[in-house]
Amino acid sequence: NFQVNEDVAYAIYARAALNKQDYVNAEKYAVLARKNYKLMSNADYKNGFSTPNGEWIWSSYGASDETLYFYSFQSYIAYNSTASAVRTTPKCISRELFDKIPTTDVRRDLFLDPKNEAYTTATGIAGTAMKARAFKLFPDLQATAVPFAYMNFKFKANDIPGIGHVNHFRASEMYLIEAEAKFFQNKAASEVQGVLNALNATSGRDVNYVCTKTGTDLLNEIKLYRAVELWGEGFDWFDMKRWGDTIVRKDFANGGNFLTSLVTTIKPEDKNKWTWAIPLRESDYNKGLE
Repeated sequence: NFQVNEDVAYAIYARAALNKQDYVNAEKYAVLARKNYKLMSNADYKNGFSTPNGEWIWSSYGASDETLYFYSFQSYIAYNSTASAVRTTPKCISRELFDKIPTTDVRRDLFLDPKNEAYTTATGIAGTAMKARAFKLFPDLQATAVPFAYMNFKFKANDIPGIGHVNHFRASEMYLIEAEAKFFQNKAASEVQGVLNALNATSGRDVNYVCTKTGTDLLNEIKLYRAVELWGEGFDWFDMKRWGDTIVRKDFANGGNFLTSLVTTIKPEDKNKWTWAIPLRESDYNKGLE
């Protein structure tokens, strides 16, 4: 699915419409975009997000004969990459988000649950027992890798240093766009609940999942499952900006797992890194920006 087709165009339109808060078209095109793509199985979900499956709408090709070496997506995030940045400081889910994922949800298995095992809370580095468990669960970890509590196993590399296909659009995102668009059009709560139940329960990702929430609680449910489902796929910045939500990063002592040096609160009105500037070279040469 490396070629652009009509479904890709629908998916692009749906995502753009959502961020413009054009909810009518966001819903319309999200439904059209996903109609030919079934939600992936749990087995596919645990397969590393590096090989296209039936849920992927559009992706970039990545193979051993066409590699970006240490500049690839997987070289920055894949748990089994040979890149130093991954081996010594793997990418981790926030402790607060992880704790909200039900124990019956397959997506919880994509992260290293510290359970009751020791780890250095100031850094996240796993203790002896947790390290041994990480290597047992994922034997393709590099021998020199340093496991961390809450580290991700969602993304893997198909080859070293960080080779793999990169998904851009998949059906799950379209379900979440549809749910949010329905909510903001003030459609019946049952319609929104139905979309969330299809994504989370009918798919098998959490067979015990049932959404009966309404009002603000329903919106928060949409936000939660966008964070869970799309973790690591590049949506937080757009989501927080669209919702006008505050970014809060906490250290271990305050219920989080960020390094103390990274603890911060960023409000939308702070204007701190909320706007991307268009490079001068782009405006100099792209007449479409005039």
